[in-house]
Amino acid sequence: MRRWLVAALSLTLDGCYQAQALDARSVLDEVRLSEAGPDARTLRPEGHGDGGSGAASFREPVASGGVATPGGGAAPGSAPAAPRGPARDDTATEDQAVARALAWNPELRTRRHDLGVAEGQITAATALANPTVEIELLHLEAYGQEHSAAIQIGWEPPQPWVYSAKAATTRAQAAAVEREIAEVEWQTIISVRAAHASLQAVAERQALVERSLVTRRRIEDLTERRLRGGASTAIDLSIAQLSVAEMERQRETLAEQELDGARVLGELLGAGHPVHATGNGVPDEPATPPSLDDLTDAALRSRPALRAEENRFRQREEALRLEHARRWPWFKLTSLPRYRFDPFDSHRADYSVGVELTVPLLDQNAGAIRIAEATRDAERERFRGQAGAVLRELAAGLDELRQRRQTIQRYRALVLPSLDAHEALLGRAAEGGQIDLVAVLRAADGILQSRNEYVGVRLGYQQAWLRLDRAAGRHVTGAAAAPSARPPATGNQER
Repeated sequence: MRRWLVAALSLTLDGCYQAQALDARSVLDEVRLSEAGPDARTLRPEGHGDGGSGAASFREPVASGGVATPGGGAAPGSAPAAPRGPARDDTATEDQAVARALAWNPELRTRRHDLGVAEGQITAATALANPTVEIELLHLEAYGQEHSAAIQIGWEPPQPWVYSAKAATTRAQAAAVEREIAEVEWQTIISVRAAHASLQAVAERQALVERSLVTRRRIEDLTERRLRGGASTAIDLSIAQLSVAEMERQRETLAEQELDGARVLGELLGAGHPVHATGNGVPDEPATPPSLDDLTDAALRSRPALRAEENRFRQREEALRLEHARRWPWFKLTSLPRYRFDPFDSHRADYSVGVELTVPLLDQNAGAIRIAEATRDAERERFRGQAGAVLRELAAGLDELRQRRQTIQRYRALVLPSLDAHEALLGRAAEGGQIDLVAVLRAADGILQSRNEYVGVRLGYQQAWLRLDRAAGRHVTGAAAAPSARPPATGNQER
């Protein structure tokens, strides 16, 4: 008997409320874990979907060699890496950035707890009603030690169709929440890839400016030597020096753009400092865009937002079924049984059983049914609007891809060969000392502008692929998948 009491007491205490304090220092240490090393950077919280069927998860390649563990914590049996200060030269490849964002993005970590709320609602909806126990004791002073006592147990059994509808409604809601979390994850992945591509484009522009700065400094040195020899003027030297100063100003502007982009990437990754991008540059593979029908089928299968709306509609349908089920009569066992002991009665003990039946004659639950029907129909229209928005996004994305692909092909066929030939001519002219300073600098400015525009065209082409990925809910064939296929870069690439 004592063992049973101890076991019951342990179970009772185990379910008691346990307060959790918010320690700012420990939260800061968790933030620093995102930069504590490869193992911490690639931790993968459990339960993020890819928009497909079932509970499948996004499986992004992890280029850092880290080990992915469920729950966003260290592997069982291993101590977490010691927090350390933020590295100023923290860099990440595209795949590393995606893995870190899925593990440490604050919005994702917050939204994932919504699934726990939805699962708790399933538990609450499928729980059986507790029985009620009523105890009565009557003592009359006139009769000395005589007492009258009664005990009554009551219970309301679940109505099968109401119970089933409640369970189905909460399960559909949990499925919808899971798909909504998957949609947020997919949007985060696309945002991280877009931010990383923008930083890669800035790095390419920085390389162009550095190369142009070297050329202009050579022109400045050549002009200064010609001035000492009497073959040039002070105005030419001033023009050359101003050209160098302009390139240095552009370099500083690009450095500011890089820092802003690194802040954006660090915010997406949940890091406590800016995170820079490393890789092989902006991909520019002129892949053939898929057809609209293929993209539409892919979106219907994979887009988490559409799947979430489908589950929301199913939830509204189950809620309507629940309101219809409540129209039917049901019973409640008011005494199961009732035992009474009364020494003042000729029959000192008796048993009784009571049943309470609700007959819905006056209230047919018509109001709640009408509300549920209108809510379901509104959800259908919401899904229609969501599907129409996805179709428009796919169609517009395909048109943009075709246009940008034509622009890239024109640059490759006409503009880039002309720029290479013109740069070669300028180099030979500078080596032979046959330069018209104004013409050379004007040509160099045109070449730099054209190459910067080509970087922008390639960045726009990559971002168009990413927008198409966003609309389809998965990676489509094209340049967007190119970074994942490349081997990870080693070391810090020149930014």
